[in-house]
Amino acid sequence: MTTELLLVVPTERHVERLSREGFACETRTALKHRLLLALAPDVTLASPEITRLALADALAAVAPDDPLLGPMARGASHVWLKTVDSIDAAIATLRASDTSLGALEHMEAQGGTSSRRARMLRSAMVALDRALSALGLVDGRSAGAALARVLGSMEPAAVKDAVGHAQLLARWIVAWEPADLAWWRALDGVLRRCGGAAVLELPTFESRLDATRERNPLEIVFDDVARALDGAPETVAIEPVLGDLRLDGTVPEPSRLEIRQAESAEVQARAVADAVYAELLRGVPIEAMAVAVPQLDEHVLEPIRRAFDDLGIPVHDPRGPAPTAAAIVARALDAHALASRGLPRHDVARLLRSRYVDASALTGLADGRAARTELHRLANALEQTPTVRGADPVAELAATAAGNLSGLARRVGDVLWGVERARTRLEHIRAARELWRALGFPARVGFDARATLARDDVPVGLARAELHALARDAHAWRVLTETLDRYEAAVIRLKDDGVVVTMDAFRHEFVRALEAGEPPPGARRIGALRIARVADLADEPLSKLVVASANEGSLPPSNAHPALVVESFSAALREIDPARAPASPALTASRGLGALALAVARAKSVVFVYCAHDAEGALLQPAPLLTWLGRGGVSEKKWPLAPLRAHPLTAREARLVMLARDPQGARHAVPDAARRAHIELSRETFHGAKSALYRGPLTGVLSVDEPLARAILEDTGGAARPLPVTRLEDFARCAFQGFAAHVLGAREKEPASDVPDARQSGTLVHEALAAAFVATLPLWRERPRDADGIRALALEAADRVLARERAASPLRRMALEQTRDDVRKVIDYSLADEAYDFVLAEQPFGDGRDHSWPALRFGAGGDRTSVVSIRGSIDRVDRSPDSRGIRIIDYKRSPRTAKDTQRDVTGSSFQVPLYAHIAQEVLGAAYADGMYLPYHQLDRTYSVAGYANAWKEAMGDGESGVMARTLTVIGHVREGDVAPLPGDPRVCDRCAYDGACRRPRFVVSEEDEAAEGASKAGVAR
Repeated sequence: MTTELLLVVPTERHVERLSREGFACETRTALKHRLLLALAPDVTLASPEITRLALADALAAVAPDDPLLGPMARGASHVWLKTVDSIDAAIATLRASDTSLGALEHMEAQGGTSSRRARMLRSAMVALDRALSALGLVDGRSAGAALARVLGSMEPAAVKDAVGHAQLLARWIVAWEPADLAWWRALDGVLRRCGGAAVLELPTFESRLDATRERNPLEIVFDDVARALDGAPETVAIEPVLGDLRLDGTVPEPSRLEIRQAESAEVQARAVADAVYAELLRGVPIEAMAVAVPQLDEHVLEPIRRAFDDLGIPVHDPRGPAPTAAAIVARALDAHALASRGLPRHDVARLLRSRYVDASALTGLADGRAARTELHRLANALEQTPTVRGADPVAELAATAAGNLSGLARRVGDVLWGVERARTRLEHIRAARELWRALGFPARVGFDARATLARDDVPVGLARAELHALARDAHAWRVLTETLDRYEAAVIRLKDDGVVVTMDAFRHEFVRALEAGEPPPGARRIGALRIARVADLADEPLSKLVVASANEGSLPPSNAHPALVVESFSAALREIDPARAPASPALTASRGLGALALAVARAKSVVFVYCAHDAEGALLQPAPLLTWLGRGGVSEKKWPLAPLRAHPLTAREARLVMLARDPQGARHAVPDAARRAHIELSRETFHGAKSALYRGPLTGVLSVDEPLARAILEDTGGAARPLPVTRLEDFARCAFQGFAAHVLGAREKEPASDVPDARQSGTLVHEALAAAFVATLPLWRERPRDADGIRALALEAADRVLARERAASPLRRMALEQTRDDVRKVIDYSLADEAYDFVLAEQPFGDGRDHSWPALRFGAGGDRTSVVSIRGSIDRVDRSPDSRGIRIIDYKRSPRTAKDTQRDVTGSSFQVPLYAHIAQEVLGAAYADGMYLPYHQLDRTYSVAGYANAWKEAMGDGESGVMARTLTVIGHVREGDVAPLPGDPRVCDRCAYDGACRRPRFVVSEEDEAAEGASKAGVAR
């Protein structure tokens, strides 16, 4: 029993709406596949996974004989993988346009660049069809052509029974590719032989006939479709809400339309959300609104989803974000890639800290807390220890962790390295599945969901966000596992398990299949705002339609074809066979504008939003349609960048607006925020004005009571613990910096690099130099010196120090060669200087060791609170041949640093002058000298003779003398004055505590403000 009429519509949403109204309806895609299954059960369509894998193998086979494919196949693997993707996309376009192999062969015979491309694509299509045919399959993208062939050989009664209807009417579909028109025309011909028909209806604007008038986009689409059918399509008139789209004449009802300009995708999302939110406040049902995008672009869609999520408005878009965007899938794919990168220790440590890793599964410990602690200990060890050389990455990981963590590191390494042993696709699939199971990813998804859903309270705020994140993770993980299963089924079906592929190729193929995976569950669209492509909203009765990304080149799309099917190539195919070739840019644009006309036809109001700049900041233009609408009187508003200048969309923004209008109410409305604002304002103003008005606890001038005074005294060399010289210099450079580092103990945790950083390199150089000079101590006083003997013994001793790093990574060993060269330069420089002879290296004082000198103590009178005790370690002490004088040497890395420090010997440089005082006192020298000696890029011309006067001043008893300066610096700290006021602004550039003192990146002082005001006043005059 057949009913008379079946409506063929664009989407399932149309099917649902019309079904409620009593119509029989089906989507065009569903009808095509249903008829093919009913009329040709022996035709089996290949899945996208099988098609992609078959194409990759087929291209590898034909590449050696193709002049274009050959060089790409022999090149880098990532280039070849992208080539396969490009060819796959080109074949999809040629299948949709029903381009024949004969047309490609004809183009190939014409010669030129297009002929080589035609040969490549024809060879790829033939090889793909041959590979699929051997398996009894047909490319799924050829379903339309296959159905057209089947319908041409079928009896009308059988076709009518398969359709289930005598009459078919296709409505609201503007984009008809040649392959679709082929099977629709064949279906119409068969049904007419038994009294039925397959009618195609296209939208049109009611207008008088005028042969001189330029065709509008709907007429261009009509003419294109009519050429491919046996009879002219039917037409239905729609309201020209946007005019007839020729961008000519007057704009109908400008008040129904609105244009919003947004600076970026983020601001565009706010403008879109505001348009919907305003309608909701007016009582418009959420189902009566929709957001349309010309094409699915995550750069546009993601900010829009986030804006509506902040508002608490549920949204649903049929495609949804790619599964790879979910945190759990991204972490799983990254874990799989670690082996191909050689198990970098920092990346492994980051994985071990991930909440998706099941610590019990990885460590074997039943106690989850203990297992997590072990993984964190291992992560810390990997971050803080330079890579140790090993036989393979797993051995390196174990050797780097060392100690009792070595076994766990090896276990982790074995789990991660397992994927590297895979060779074939099937082995890669099973290795990936085993890796994720061993890491516990599937278990963590279920565990986190159970823990969250077990709560009794209604999820709000962070709990609600967590629930949404878990839902996304659960869906994404299900898509991942199902995609992996389909991928495995495709490999087994193709029987290509013996084909060796690289891990990169496997991961590329799998991620590509994953990104085309299943969309979010359809149940989420109930009571949610619809986000869809413009073409999917045809003839929807909407109260409000918001069209996002309405930019030139996007609305309508300028080119829908992939890179290999460029316009010159498509134009050549159209010359060969106009009815079976990719659409021209004019037709593509007309289809886009036709879909837009259908989408807005029944919308009561339409808001267009476009971006002024792209993600890189490049200037974008509005669609020409918007420019014309603006000239015709449609209002355009530039959407504010800041939330305070727009309508508040969330409770937080509403509170901000309220506070902006009434700042005095902040203390009562948001006391915590008001307190923080007061702190930030005080600190920022202090840095700009340097005024005594803002000096207080918030800006580093402490109120010192007895306990605090005692604590500061103990930490500044006033009690049993002497103050390190380096910390004294910190206080001198910036009191706040020194207070944070030494008194508060705020230290940065710096991950160890495989190449020694400046501090590690300096430590190695100091140790190697000390060993070199101590080993040659008796030889330095000889005259003439045995330069070759001293150099040989010194380098031999330095090599013994550096040999401790012989198990280091290759990068670290290269750095050690540089260290040895630095030691040699210092030895050579010292050999040329016979004014002093070496006597001591790395001599400590004040640290309590057996060979240590006593601490350096000085102060005013007998007051304990004014006494300062200093400790340190002297890099090197030299003595004059007559034993009357000594010279203190402190090593610095670069000549510039050494000279800058020497120049500042009466300012914040304390080390050498203080070292000279304690050495002169202990060794009984008549006079002392000092120098800062660079060990890197050192040559014979280096000298500190120009700083002799500064040295005498630093060693004297005046205000610039090192003792007086020490007492002054420490005195201010003990009084509680640790304000962040460095004498040299460059100190702030290297400070790790600028986030605590809140010094703004750019500070305008009162003097600068006054000067700027005077300048403006002068200009005004």
